[in-house]
Amino acid sequence: MKFNFLYIAFFLFVISCKQEVQKSNKKEINIASTEVETVEKGNGLSQEKNKNTIQSFIGKSLDELKQSEEFKHYSFGWGIIDTDDTSNANYSLGSFQGPGDIDKYVVFLKNNNGNKVLDILDLTREKILEDDDKNLYYHFCYKDNKNDQEIIAIAEYEEEEFLTKIIRAWQADRKSEKIIEISVDGITVSNEEYGL
Repeated sequence: MKFNFLYIAFFLFVISCKQEVQKSNKKEINIASTEVETVEKGNGLSQEKNKNTIQSFIGKSLDELKQSEEFKHYSFGWGIIDTDDTSNANYSLGSFQGPGDIDKYVVFLKNNNGNKVLDILDLTREKILEDDDKNLYYHFCYKDNKNDQEIIAIAEYEEEEFLTKIIRAWQADRKSEKIIEISVDGITVSNEEYGL
C-alpha cells in the first residue's frame, strides 16, 4: 500500500512538472513574439524616420547634403544631364555609394540654382544591388534606341554591347523636377566595359 501511494505521488509530481514546463514554454513563445513585433515595429519606425530625414534635404544644397551626418560617410559621384535647348536650366544626377561601392541614393539636382536637391531616390531597400552582376546605371541609358540621360536603371550585367535585362527604371523628369518610376519596356543600357 505504501508502495502504491509513492507510485501515485510520483505520477502526480511528473504530470504537474510537465504542465509547468508547457506553461513556461507558452510564456517564452509569447515573450519571443512580443520581441519580434517590437523589432519589426522598431524597424518600421526607423525606416519611416529615415525616409523623413532623407526627404528633408529636398530643396537644400548638395553641399548641405554631403556634410550632413546622414551622408558624410558615403562617397559621391555625379554627371550633368544634357541641357534642354528650350530651357536655361542645367540638371545633374549623382549617387551616394556605401560600403562595397553599392549605390544607396540617387540625387536629382538643379545646377544653376546652387546645386539644389530636387529629389532623392532611396535605394537602401533594393537588396538586388548587393548582387555582383546587378548595378545601377544613369547617363548611359537608352529608350527605344535613343540616349536618354534622364533614365536611371538597375540592370543585370551581360557580356554584350547593350544590357537588356533591365530590372527597374526611373526617370529624372525635368518638367516635374521629380524622380518617377517608369516601365522597363524599350530601355537598354550601353555597356561601357564591353570589349575592354
